[in-house]
Amino acid sequence: MSAHVIARVDAGPGIGLGHLQRCLALAAAFSEAGCSATFVVNDDPLARYRVTAARWPVRQLTGVIS
Repeated sequence: MSAHVIARVDAGPGIGLGHLQRCLALAAAFSEAGCSATFVVNDDPLARYRVTAARWPVRQLTGVIS
């Protein structure tokens, strides 16, 4: 049975990009174990770009103050 991991990450230039990078590394490790992942991020273009550049699905949270 495979699992699906959802990573909820607030990230941006001032805070959280290190957390996002760690979550991307965890998602890669989960993928090697047969799991899939989706990232849910705040409205920061750099955060969305980093997730899509790593080829993970990304959803944007709405109504969140960055």
